Amino acid sequence: MLFTPTLLETLRRNVQRDPWCARMATLAIADAQPWLARADEELWSLMYGPTLTRSWNVWTSGHCPACKGPVPLYNWIINGLTQPWKVLCPHCQETFPKNDFYAFYQSGLDAQGVFSPALAKRELLFNAEHPDPADPLHRFCVDDGEGYVESGKRWRFIGTYLIYGQWKHLVLGGIRCLANAYAISGEKAYAHKAAVLLDRVADLYPSFDHIRQAWVHEIYRTEGYVSTWHDACEETRQMALAYAVIRPALLHDQELADFLEGQRRAFSLARSKATPADICRNIEDGLLRDPLQNPRKIYSNYPRREIALAVLHAALDWPGNRATVLRMADEMVARGTAVDGLTGEKGLAGYSAYVIQSLAQFLALLEMIEPGSLADLLRRHPALRQTWRFHLDTWCMDRQFYPRVGDTGWFCGKVTNYAGVVFRRGPDESLPEGSATSVKSTQPVCDVLTPSMFSFLWRLSELTGDDYSHVLLQAGGGRTKDLPYDFFHPDPEAFRRAFAARLPRTPGEAGNVNKPIWNLAILRSGQGAREHAFWLHYGSGGTHGHTDPLNLGLFAKGLDLMPDLGYPPLQVADRERVHWYLQPAAHNTVVVDNAMRPGWGPRLQGACRLWADGHSVAAISAACPEALLDGWLHTPAKCRAPGYGAIGLYLHAPGRVRAVRVLVQHPEIPPPMWRLAFEDHFQREALGADWRVAEGQWRIEDGWLIGQGVLVLNRCFGGDVRLEFEGRAATAQPCDLSAFLLAQAPDWGDHDGDDKTDPNAFQRSAVWATGVFFGFGSDNNRGSKILVHGLKAGQTGDRIRPDAAHQIACECVGDTLRHEVDGQIIQSVDNTPDGVRALRALALAPARFERTVVRVDVSPEDSYALDVFRVQGGRDHVKFVHGACGTLVVSGLRLAPAPSYGQLSTMRNFQVDSAPAPGWSTDWAMEDIFRYLPPGADIHLRYTDFTTGAEVSTCEAWAIAGHYNATEERWFPRVLVHHRAEHEPLATTFVGVLEPYANQRVLAGIRRLALHAADGAALDDRHAAIEATLADGRRDLLLTLDTDAPTRDGFVAQREWEVETDAELAVLRRDERGRPQMVALARATRFKAEYLAIELAARIEFIELEIEGNALRVVTGDPAAIRSATLAGRPLRSA
Repeated sequence: MLFTPTLLETLRRNVQRDPWCARMATLAIADAQPWLARADEELWSLMYGPTLTRSWNVWTSGHCPACKGPVPLYNWIINGLTQPWKVLCPHCQETFPKNDFYAFYQSGLDAQGVFSPALAKRELLFNAEHPDPADPLHRFCVDDGEGYVESGKRWRFIGTYLIYGQWKHLVLGGIRCLANAYAISGEKAYAHKAAVLLDRVADLYPSFDHIRQAWVHEIYRTEGYVSTWHDACEETRQMALAYAVIRPALLHDQELADFLEGQRRAFSLARSKATPADICRNIEDGLLRDPLQNPRKIYSNYPRREIALAVLHAALDWPGNRATVLRMADEMVARGTAVDGLTGEKGLAGYSAYVIQSLAQFLALLEMIEPGSLADLLRRHPALRQTWRFHLDTWCMDRQFYPRVGDTGWFCGKVTNYAGVVFRRGPDESLPEGSATSVKSTQPVCDVLTPSMFSFLWRLSELTGDDYSHVLLQAGGGRTKDLPYDFFHPDPEAFRRAFAARLPRTPGEAGNVNKPIWNLAILRSGQGAREHAFWLHYGSGGTHGHTDPLNLGLFAKGLDLMPDLGYPPLQVADRERVHWYLQPAAHNTVVVDNAMRPGWGPRLQGACRLWADGHSVAAISAACPEALLDGWLHTPAKCRAPGYGAIGLYLHAPGRVRAVRVLVQHPEIPPPMWRLAFEDHFQREALGADWRVAEGQWRIEDGWLIGQGVLVLNRCFGGDVRLEFEGRAATAQPCDLSAFLLAQAPDWGDHDGDDKTDPNAFQRSAVWATGVFFGFGSDNNRGSKILVHGLKAGQTGDRIRPDAAHQIACECVGDTLRHEVDGQIIQSVDNTPDGVRALRALALAPARFERTVVRVDVSPEDSYALDVFRVQGGRDHVKFVHGACGTLVVSGLRLAPAPSYGQLSTMRNFQVDSAPAPGWSTDWAMEDIFRYLPPGADIHLRYTDFTTGAEVSTCEAWAIAGHYNATEERWFPRVLVHHRAEHEPLATTFVGVLEPYANQRVLAGIRRLALHAADGAALDDRHAAIEATLADGRRDLLLTLDTDAPTRDGFVAQREWEVETDAELAVLRRDERGRPQMVALARATRFKAEYLAIELAARIEFIELEIEGNALRVVTGDPAAIRSATLAGRPLRSA
């Protein structure tokens, strides 16, 4: 028994004694009344079968067919109780569909009570407001279950209502509300009604298979039951908990058995329901055992499916399945905390948090039924302590912003709730009673069976010593009187007393944070509203990740000043704009060779080279060289597949193809003897079922396949394979008459999103990652190449001849790849694991992709940062820098109109200065688009650049201002620093200074200074020295040395400041009179600056010193590391 009598007694005692529990119980009982009032027959008939096509959205990027107002994604209003079988436009309040669908549905019920389209009376399909067949609106917005079609667009009113109105609201909502009411009251009538719904769902649940019966965003087929995968997982778990709490009452309800047995006979159902035990068996088989046998249907982000499976086992037999459940808990904690306490999934305040939110609820439930389990797990898995600290450590600027890494948040938006758990205090009191709710608002007003996260974090605090008290206080609205918001707490009043006694006056200071496995560093300074933070994501891709290696962000002055774009705007019809959010060019990073990466790529693990956790100075140096590879690398062992599940064509520029043939190895004759397996001469008008357009536009004309983009052949082939075709480029600048072979069971990287199981969703990055790409005339027809798992395996100078027809063949024979053009083998590649490993080593040898960010404090509320980005590889490097929306003012540039960068429509209005002098600057005057600040706030971000040999462009880039329901487009200013060469590998050192400020600048001037070796030789610009003069007259010198280009003795000199050091990183501050005030050194043994000399006992990682008069104080680091420190020849005393 999962919910023991003791637990239910505690709940009901709290309802009598605790004010919050009493209020919530009243709401929960009221919440259940609409279902309690319905007859058993009506409740039983609420559940429908799988014969109607379901849809996750009416139309993802659509509008109202009546008023034409935009209604994307989840903006339709659906309420199964008040407006059954209708969806409501939020603008004009019109309801759809216009026909009486329920009458049509009733007319089509078969002998088992399931809708059959063949039985339904189609004469009922007319607009009830315009019944006259002669009326031009007679068929307007009529939906037969497959949607209403107008001008080629389809509105799936009923398909969407089925999920949100009938299933989530009426059926699942009814089950949960009735189970809550029973748990609170113990009244068997609520359990009886819940069991009627559960039993009918159990009859039909195994027949639901979302991947074959439903749509997501019009194009995706995904796993699931009634709902898509992620919701199906949670819904199954919720029904298991509901069943577990009502089961004791169900076992004694013979009246229930009599009713359901009558229904069985009336509707010719197979399973006996004559006894309560029969009912339990039916529910357990249909709702608990079926998901255990078909876990693909509740596939979800790890470990959500595993949690659901553990709950199913517990609901079936607790404590009989205790060992199984505890083993599963151990396994999911071990794997789920492997990446700095998390799974490694990206989407920091979104998907990364969703995982641990569900884990917290499961562990809290486990602690309820198995006291002491949380302490045991913490002892066995120390990384679990980091799990809920992660979102506390990374919550920035007075707990208002999380770094937007991956699919999370929206452009410039705040996240003011702690993301590590979901706190529930009760209903949203701002929502008037009975008001309409969106399709997403179908939860019970009070979720009794979900454990309190207030109690969970408090228990975690007791076990670990980590302080979550201010998180709890904020989540409680600043009040303690209703803590811990927990029906099952043994003594809520005692909790409140203990909380008040331990609550510190102010939250603890988070300081600088580095999550080295998750690849996120935050250089934070200031406290409360004055906090500011530079952050760097130094990995890339992965589950729900974007292609954002070494992406830099900044929170300061109450705003996100260097915003990541956030979650891709799926509500936008233009797929290019959706994928724009994932592109490297959409981020504050460097793009090499105009690399565009459609879709989510596999995870690239960056590495922290240097971490300086100082007070006035903090720094991160990180590298991600794999970002320069021509594509994405997967495990070399995967390079040889038993066959190919995708064969396709890729034309980067317009072109034409004909006579496509696929040959496979003859099974009885030694290689290379080929047998024809497929051919197409395109002697028709339509593409047909054999081909799928994955990207671009394609058509057939006079036996030619004409198009641009990606076309995939819907056939699978085993063993060795050879693809042949004739291709002709149709442009003056031809590019890519190319093809690919994709592994039969492709690994879609770490992406666990909607399109993992989608047969229609093709991502070009999957070609780079899991297969072989044969590029003929690639890179704007500079030559040809073969990519094996994203690695450049072969390269030739062979080019496309404009307007000439070429005979092209691509084959895999054994472990050899061959590329033929016009009968000549132009490339041959070893495709063994050892061969791919060798390619990887060769590709990475010259590659460099490394960023160093140094934060320097000016005051408790102001700082600036030196940003040095070193890149080597390719021949075209572009550094993108953007602020938020606002006005951009340039200084030191002479701009003229210029062509666009690449082919993206998401950037516009380009202007360029082809030969700027280093030291130019741009200043963003920020627009507070969400009005977070008081009126009149004057917030700026200034960027000053000292890169040599580069041209500079400005432009505007596109974003949606708001979350997934928003449609407002915004264009924000950007800067591009562009360095290129004719030959590779190009090496570039981008050097810039970022300066956030309010009203007045904090820096009066910035200069780049020359550096020399100890022997006097001038150093090149791979090393950087910056002088920053503060507004109050103080001056800073910042040195960052390139360790890949060391001087002969390791020492460098800056003559103007009379500095000599072997530090990899050094910062010296002088006061307004020129006296040394602060020194910060990383990886140094010696530092001299005019009259100041510091000798260290050994090469230290980092030390920060403050100097006042003749006193020296170690702010950060080990005082014992100082061998000697003198000023003007006199020893400095320790302060």
